[in-house]
Amino acid sequence: MDDLVYSADALNVIDDFYGVSTIVYVEGNDDEIFWKKIFNRFYSKSFEIKHLGGKPELIKAAKSLADNAQLEYIVALDLDYSLFNNELPEHPKIVTTFGHSIENTLIQKKSIFILSENCGLSDDIIVKEFDTLHSSIEAIVDELLPLDIYNYSNDKKSVIGKNIQKFSKKGKIYRIKSEDLKVYLDDSLSSDFNEYVRTTYDSSRLTAIDIINGHFLSSMLLKFLNLNSKKFRDSLSLSNDALIISLFTAFDNSFNKEHPHYTFYSDIVGSLNEKLLT
Repeated sequence: MDDLVYSADALNVIDDFYGVSTIVYVEGNDDEIFWKKIFNRFYSKSFEIKHLGGKPELIKAAKSLADNAQLEYIVALDLDYSLFNNELPEHPKIVTTFGHSIENTLIQKKSIFILSENCGLSDDIIVKEFDTLHSSIEAIVDELLPLDIYNYSNDKKSVIGKNIQKFSKKGKIYRIKSEDLKVYLDDSLSSDFNEYVRTTYDSSRLTAIDIINGHFLSSMLLKFLNLNSKKFRDSLSLSNDALIISLFTAFDNSFNKEHPHYTFYSDIVGSLNEKLLT
C-alpha cells in the first residue's frame, strides 16, 4: 500500500483477503518481525502484519483510524518523541513501542549481558563496561534531549543522530562524558522548552536507555561488543544485520515478566482483545 487514500470499505476488506481477523500496519521490515512477536504473545485473534514503508505513512494511517469509526485495522509504530509533541492521535487501536523505537525494547540490560557473554566477555568486564555504556547514554540524554526533541518537532537535523561515531573520535568510542557534548548545545533554545522537556521526561516511565534514539543505541551497542570482544577474539566483527538477528534471539529468550517493558505490551496489546469485540 503506497498511501492511505482508499475508502474505509477498501481498507476493511484487506483482512478478508488475508483470511485473518485483523491487519496490523507497521513501519518497516524489522518492525514486522518485532510486532509479530509481540502480537503472537498477547493478541488472541488472527492477524497479518503489513509494513507501510515509514513513519509518515503510519501517521496517515493513525489519523485515518482516529477520524473514521468504520476502520478496523491496528496501527503499531515507534513512540519516537510523540510523548513531547503530540504528533499521534489517541485511539485504542493505535499502539506504540514502550520507548523511542523497537530497538529500545530489544536493547535492555539483560540482552546486553546475553550478547556480551556470547561474544566472550568475562563477567567483570561486562559489569564494568556496561556501567560506562550506561553513563554515556545518560550523559547524552541529559545534555542533548531537549535540543533533539526541538529539532525533531521542527523538521531539523537530529543533534543526537543515528550513530555514536560523531561524539568520540578516539579511545573507547562509547565512553562519552557531558563535557564532550557541550559543543553541540544551542544557547538559543528557550529555558521554558528545556524545562518542559525535562519535566515531562522526569515524570514519564522512561529511562535514558528507553528515550534515546534506537538506531543510535544500536550503534553504541555494536561498538561496545566489537571493541570489548577483541580482547578475546581478534577476528570478531559484528555487522548491523548480525546484531539485529542476535537481538531478536536474545529477546525471544528474555522477554518475560522480568523484562521492564513486558507489562506495558501485555496491557496495550492484550486490551485490544476486548476493545475489538465491541
